[in-house]
Amino acid sequence: MGHVLDGILRMPPAVALALVFLLPAIEASIFVGVVVPGEVGVILGGVLANQHKLSLAAVFAAGISGAIIGDSIGYWVGRRYGEALLTRLPDRLVDEKKIQRTKDTIQRLGGKAVFVGRFTAALRAFVPGIAGLGRLRYRKFLLWNVLGGGCWASGFLLLGYLAGSQSLEDQAPPPRGLLEPEVSSEFEHALNVAFGVDGGGEGEGYEKSDHGGGTPTGSG
Repeated sequence: MGHVLDGILRMPPAVALALVFLLPAIEASIFVGVVVPGEVGVILGGVLANQHKLSLAAVFAAGISGAIIGDSIGYWVGRRYGEALLTRLPDRLVDEKKIQRTKDTIQRLGGKAVFVGRFTAALRAFVPGIAGLGRLRYRKFLLWNVLGGGCWASGFLLLGYLAGSQSLEDQAPPPRGLLEPEVSSEFEHALNVAFGVDGGGEGEGYEKSDHGGGTPTGSG
């Protein structure tokens, strides 16, 4: 894990900023989610903003716009191709229990489910597509999407920023474009806090995948 984080933190600023946007965007826009949750990109941006590698305003804009645009794409994909995707995708990519749970949540809460789903990792990748599939009015969807995406991105950006502030306090600045190992450690700690795990192993917020990795099931 540490080697992966070191590699991410050594990326050029432009590439890192692109990740801040892309990871939240593709999480729901492809309807079935991705292996790396969107929080990783936003936390990364917060850490780098604290270290003055990225503009805080740019990270804020990238994280929020990625979350909102990605969910909007997911909505329209679900509205146009939802049934076809659900029937054609492999079973290992579509968890029927999560799909049904998402449908039940949307039926019970309506547009508010979009906001609630943003903070529930088990639902977040499915809510936009299922909302589109269920013909939830886009105006209502967009309202809750903007509210949820803004709160979600702001929270994880703050978490990353605070994690970054805990490192390098008494050290000389690192070479341009690079971060010291302590920053990687704080980034990893921020991820552990976000997903409810500790450094010693997998926490309750993860369920083990076929490849031995962790898939987040708790709230994002």
